[in-house]
Amino acid sequence: MSLKHNYFIKSLFIILAYLLGGELGSLFTAPPDFTPVIWPPAGIGMALLLIFSQKHLPAVALGAFVMQFAPMGNFIAADTASIFAHIILSLGATLQAYIGYKIICRLFGSDLQFNGIKD
Repeated sequence: MSLKHNYFIKSLFIILAYLLGGELGSLFTAPPDFTPVIWPPAGIGMALLLIFSQKHLPAVALGAFVMQFAPMGNFIAADTASIFAHIILSLGATLQAYIGYKIICRLFGSDLQFNGIKD
């Protein structure tokens, strides 16, 4: 399997895991404004960066961006202001995963190896 193919498969997995986590998080909304009490994609993005490395940060960003549009269900109906807001929110989510990744790498070393469940 080529490196580009392997990168694409891992990136697709990250995007799908982020979206699945977002759907799971939407189940934990609380009234009155229906804000999620927990947000699994925050941890999922950071964990997948730890497993697959920071070169997959664009996949986390793309997953976060697509997740922002999921409640709308339609990319075409979005106006410029809402697209800009979604980009800013996606960058914040990506930065959150990246900073968490960097903190863990700094505390435990950058050569983390995850070889199995015990790790």
